[in-house]
Amino acid sequence: MQPDTLQVVITNLIQLEADKVDLFFQVSGASWVSGQAALTQAREVSKLVADLITAGVAEKDIELLNVRAEVSSGMLGKSSSARYSLKARCYQIEKLDELLAVATGPKNVTLESLRWGYPRDEEAELVRTEEALTRALKRARRMATALEVELAGVHSVTESIADTDQGQMQLHFDYSSVKRRQYNADLGVEVRHCKEVSHTLNVLFRITKRSA
Repeated sequence: MQPDTLQVVITNLIQLEADKVDLFFQVSGASWVSGQAALTQAREVSKLVADLITAGVAEKDIELLNVRAEVSSGMLGKSSSARYSLKARCYQIEKLDELLAVATGPKNVTLESLRWGYPRDEEAELVRTEEALTRALKRARRMATALEVELAGVHSVTESIADTDQGQMQLHFDYSSVKRRQYNADLGVEVRHCKEVSHTLNVLFRITKRSA
């Protein structure tokens, strides 16, 4: 604490609703295809891509993250099997049930995790800061009156957001063993897309002794 200052801390809990979701898949393929060509030339991968597009994902939002060849003969070739890692981003949250169902059919597809994405609203953030500053000033004035001192100005203002929710849901199920119509009951996945963050405003006011 600085000398001759009065500290006021305002904390708000904010509910944020996701506006997108990333789904991370592992696909076992019978053949190895390198690079982005795998999205169209690896049979198992292209089937998943087609199903995702049907379920509401834009083709441009499907990305091949990694290809890992599985070699048994010691030589790498097109006949080598492979494991493909894909990410699909969907902006239609209401279609998440359809996207989850995509993973329940093919035995070679596993949905490993979901990651929620949240919007940034600069205007809402500014309004939140203004409201917190108004509350801080009101509290500081009341505190100053009780302490019989006067506010002489602002020494410093700091603002922070604490977000402990990483928005990542790890899934350790093999969806290929679950029937599409059963996923709601059997997977144990709570389809949530809201999170709570803490917004803190720390204001340090300069104070002086009250005039006689």
